[in-house]
Amino acid sequence: LEKLLELVKKEIKPIEVVQPKESEDKLLEIPLFDMHFGIANLRYYYDTYKDIINKIQSRKWDTILFVVGQDLFHNDGFTGKTTSGTMIDKVDMEQAWSDADTFYSGLIEKALENSKNVEVIYSNGNHDQGICYGFVKTLEAKFPQVKFDSRMQQRKGFTWRNVFLGFSHGDRGRARLEKNFLREYRTEIANAEIVEVHSGHYHHEVTKDDLGIVLRSLASKAKIDLYHYENGFVGSMKRFQLFEYSPASLDAIYYI
Repeated sequence: LEKLLELVKKEIKPIEVVQPKESEDKLLEIPLFDMHFGIANLRYYYDTYKDIINKIQSRKWDTILFVVGQDLFHNDGFTGKTTSGTMIDKVDMEQAWSDADTFYSGLIEKALENSKNVEVIYSNGNHDQGICYGFVKTLEAKFPQVKFDSRMQQRKGFTWRNVFLGFSHGDRGRARLEKNFLREYRTEIANAEIVEVHSGHYHHEVTKDDLGIVLRSLASKAKIDLYHYENGFVGSMKRFQLFEYSPASLDAIYYI
């Protein structure tokens, strides 16, 4: 995979964008979990793309944070399997990659035009760990102005002002999620006034406040695949969430 990425990077022309010098002291978090490109396509997510662009352009932000991964792709390769080798719906991965690249490249470019800082955190899922890692490394080569955390790590933490955000897919260790974050990021959490941990995997929204650590399982707008249809997982709201923060508060959640 590393050799392949080196070849890909040689073919990529980096995109440079003039970023704003002045901004409001605001953070916009864009965590699009469980998109499952291949089952869904660019046309399906057109309204989502348009709504996110409108929110990005609504002000000049201090920081825009993208969380990329969390089952961005339906398959981990070209054989119709997940990362663990489970056979599922086989999708057109070439088209899925192209759609995801168009989607995220457009969003990141607009983010750079409207934010002093743009960051991307790779959060691995259970469907597409390998191919999504490669996708994020490709974005990293394409956007040198963006700060990337592309480490292969189950739980990721991010700090902005007095806000701590944690990310994990939620397919493993879900019952101990807040305890694991407290262990791994205890200093960052202790110093924060707002603590949020965002996970995915289940495609529906659940919120739990555990002594000030807010655990959110985020909803997804993904299409229903054969597995979820046959097992009756068809009733949840189809939507994503964007989060807007001030230095010591969560100011708004936008449903798109």
